[in-house]
Amino acid sequence: MSDFRFSPDQPVLQKQPADAGLIASIILLWGLGLFTVLIASFSSANSNFAQQFFPDRYYFFKRQLISSIIGFAGFFLFAHFKMSFIRKTLVPALLLLSLVLCLMTHVPYIGESRNNAARWIRLPFTTFQPAELAKLSLVLFFSNYFVRIRQNQHSWNSWIPEIGRAHV
Repeated sequence: MSDFRFSPDQPVLQKQPADAGLIASIILLWGLGLFTVLIASFSSANSNFAQQFFPDRYYFFKRQLISSIIGFAGFFLFAHFKMSFIRKTLVPALLLLSLVLCLMTHVPYIGESRNNAARWIRLPFTTFQPAELAKLSLVLFFSNYFVRIRQNQHSWNSWIPEIGRAHV
């Protein structure tokens, strides 16, 4: 295993095992958040609110559970993609998609205004705020951008102007 290096230009020879501590922290935080929503459903103030507007007392808990199942499915799906595919295809596509969706909030019958702010897209079963996807795609874009800079430039002094350009 002497050939192994932590460099982006060198392929990893063996698939590395998952970080057990990181996975345990993710599951612990997820479980704690889900438990908190469940406990909040039992309190009289929150359950009355849920029962006023929705037919089920556990509406918020069920919605959180469904969202987390979708999130874990996406996590396991993207874990099997190659990094080169994510960098070359998914990051630019997500950036373009988030830009188009942010503009679609101003299209009549698609965008929905709340409190005089057009930030939501109306879907058949829920509403979606494209700014959340834009945040994720910008984080992925800039992390990809800085990795490419790091591959091409080896001194810290040459990296500082690139950070300035990225902030503009």
